[in-house]
Amino acid sequence: MADNLAIVGLGPSNVNLVAQLVEQTRTLEQLSGSPLPPKTLYLIDHEGNHGTGKAWGRHAHPSMLFSHTVGGFSDGFTDWLKNSEDAWMPKVEAHHDGALKTWFEQNADALAQKDYGKVHFPRFTYGMFMKEKLYDALQGLPKSLSVVMLDGKVTGVGANELGNELAFEKPATEVTLVKDSDGVISVQPKEGTTLTSLTVDMDVIGVGPPEPKPFVAMQGNRDYFHNPTELHSTREGDNFAGQFKQAVMEKYKESGQKVEVGILGAGLSFLDMVNLIYNDKELKEAVSLSSISSTGYTRTVQEAAEGKQKDMAPESQAALNGMDVRFIAAKVEDLQPATDGAGITVKTSDKHLDEADVKYRDGARSDKREHTFDIVVQAIGFGKWKEQGVFKSGYNAGVFKEDTTIRALNIDTEQKIAPTHYINGFVAEKVIGDAIARRGLESQGFLNNVYRNSPVLAANIMRGMYSEQIQNIGENLQGSISQQPELERFGKAEAKTQEKVV
Repeated sequence: MADNLAIVGLGPSNVNLVAQLVEQTRTLEQLSGSPLPPKTLYLIDHEGNHGTGKAWGRHAHPSMLFSHTVGGFSDGFTDWLKNSEDAWMPKVEAHHDGALKTWFEQNADALAQKDYGKVHFPRFTYGMFMKEKLYDALQGLPKSLSVVMLDGKVTGVGANELGNELAFEKPATEVTLVKDSDGVISVQPKEGTTLTSLTVDMDVIGVGPPEPKPFVAMQGNRDYFHNPTELHSTREGDNFAGQFKQAVMEKYKESGQKVEVGILGAGLSFLDMVNLIYNDKELKEAVSLSSISSTGYTRTVQEAAEGKQKDMAPESQAALNGMDVRFIAAKVEDLQPATDGAGITVKTSDKHLDEADVKYRDGARSDKREHTFDIVVQAIGFGKWKEQGVFKSGYNAGVFKEDTTIRALNIDTEQKIAPTHYINGFVAEKVIGDAIARRGLESQGFLNNVYRNSPVLAANIMRGMYSEQIQNIGENLQGSISQQPELERFGKAEAKTQEKVV
């Protein structure tokens, strides 16, 4: 029976799972009538993203918005917006004349009427909501549960004679969540555990989608950002937006000419970049922006053309209309430092545009196979699960198996990737037959889906943690029924009901 459990990644999926584990343990404790065996939950994330995840945490610049309105959320977010204005409104108002100037203009009526469901909210507000949900879940824990929250990046999964071994990129330190007088919750260091590895009985891996693989020749290049949700290793600053602006302004001040910025991709991360640049007066003046994607369409335009439901945020549309963006229809083959040492050369191909029925943006096809930029931001979607450290190590160690049928991780209906390893969140959705795409759902559907999934996954895990207690409770409840129900009478009543229906 499991005595400890590691939750790796504390984005929305695993925050909802933690909340359910705590609630279900409390219920079990009440039903049991006797103390439950002690258990320890290790809650692990890094870079202070505990309770938020990358897309909604510290890397979510205020100008980065949900691609959809938030009225369809089923997890209580819209209620939280109405009830917690004192917490989030000052954070949003701080950017009224800067990063969110266009947002306030486009949503003036809805904000005045507090009709928040019709608004494409800044993503960082959802991070505040999820962090509060995690904070609340950890208050007044059941007597049998203790929690250790760690700041550390898990890069390896294996096994030793004691259980599942998780390896950290660098020593993990203990942290805690603290709420200030304004109701804002932050991650604070706590004296205690420092670990280079951790051995547990069970673990749940919910680290989000696999990161895009960097181009090898660009490793360490100061002008290449391989992922807009990660820090650049050779630049100062604690968030992507600040590091990107630093790179642009260095070149702009040096040359006095617009800086050529190339975005690889035209999806939601591209729109994030458009919002970031458009709403920053200095960046807007300094940047000449290009986007390279397979069709030259932004994702929203392409999906609209294919008849899929889509509603681009009006502020994103205004930013896109307000900038002179050059769209290039091509597939990216490779990146190399420019031959003259200044800039980055993107090598492309466009043979796919010759195929029948391929639609691409008018004027976006270029005769050039190489395009040179001063700065390149890679935003071309998700990588492959085998290339993500935590999964790669588990696969190489033989802990995780590959399902050759779907060319992904082999997991069962209980979201197990091995007897004592579970998976949660976006990766799980991609692995289980790409359920999001099949059902025509977007991010809004995904967030609702992980919220609804959390009680089921928690129950599966609880069976491994408290199987003996659950069995005893079942037997006790069964024995407490003093008079057996008259099954025959119920059967007759059911038959009469059916007759009436007929």
